[in-house]
Amino acid sequence: MRVYFEAQNNCQVERTTRPLEDTKAAVMTAVRSGKGADVILSNNGETMMGPLVRGGYLLPLDAYAEQYGWTERLFSPDLLTRNRYTADGKVFGKGNLYAISSSGEIVGVFYNKQIFEKIGVSVPKSLAEFEAALEKIKAAGETPLTFGNLDRWPVFHVYGEIEHALISEYEGREYLDKMIMNWADDVSWESQSTIEGAKIIQDWVKKEYFTPGFAGIGYDDSVQLFAAGKGAMMIAGSWIMGVLNESPLEFGFFPFPPVDPAKGMALQVGGVRTPYGINAASANADLAAKFLNDVMLSEKTQKMFVEAEILPGAVPVDLSMLQEGTLYYDIMKAWNDVNETNTVGHYLDWATPTFFDTLAVASQEMLAFKLTPEEFAAKLQADYEKWLKEKP
Repeated sequence: MRVYFEAQNNCQVERTTRPLEDTKAAVMTAVRSGKGADVILSNNGETMMGPLVRGGYLLPLDAYAEQYGWTERLFSPDLLTRNRYTADGKVFGKGNLYAISSSGEIVGVFYNKQIFEKIGVSVPKSLAEFEAALEKIKAAGETPLTFGNLDRWPVFHVYGEIEHALISEYEGREYLDKMIMNWADDVSWESQSTIEGAKIIQDWVKKEYFTPGFAGIGYDDSVQLFAAGKGAMMIAGSWIMGVLNESPLEFGFFPFPPVDPAKGMALQVGGVRTPYGINAASANADLAAKFLNDVMLSEKTQKMFVEAEILPGAVPVDLSMLQEGTLYYDIMKAWNDVNETNTVGHYLDWATPTFFDTLAVASQEMLAFKLTPEEFAAKLQADYEKWLKEKP
């Protein structure tokens, strides 16, 4: 891609790579001195984008978005809001577009086709059918859900999918957006969906639907267990697809089912991959925007995404390029569907700068029955209220 762009635009592209955890300090140090790359990594929310916007270090991209048609050609409308901030940098998810992502990701349900066929389980269309499938699989002597939570965060996705389905039924997507992005004071984590979701996942623990000893199993190990056939389903992100494709077993994928299928697809945990913005001090902003556009939307890039099995930002994906019945086809079809219906939800740990740790500890205690669902919700709400007082 770099060589192609250089040849087409008579320029030189210099790329600097470093671990994500080191990027924030390097970028902030550079831009504060009026330096830095033309195109800079600008991770969502308060991890990077908020401070960059408040410091005046990112160029608004709305004019380029109109020039290149990004709002029409990339993602669903709500996914694009993940890269927006108000001009003062105080409200996430609204205002100017300050960065853009080339790809995304979605959490859903991977399933072992051989186990489903052997037991006679079909892809469930509702939460009730999903729970009935768990019970049927358990009765047949198989592990219904492969799960490992030693790394603390995998439960965010399992619980998150349950809560997203319940939010879709009870409070609606605007409620979720307000909690995760807009930091509104008229929403609460002590909600029906939060509490009922905790009750459901605790019930799954009691009924032994998860991998035995899940609290001591690492995430990577759990993926390998699933790839080896140790479990009928696994709630996980699209990024495990590569591991599963190396297995001799056949796997499929479906979005987590809604409470009421008559109301359409439920919100699904997911989001955009790490976005990139343009340095406000750049002397090559137009060229930088053209580079971003080529990275996201050129035919060459789209072909690379398909070959690498990445979920592209350019949607809908042409499914005729893919082999129907494969795992990648299932995931891409789900990706098209959630973008078409604007049902990509959020990663819950984005809610506040400290929410990852709060949710991790509270989830572990809730799964171990050291917290009631109501106490679990109260801990999340306490973190949220603290942030409402401290936010910019």
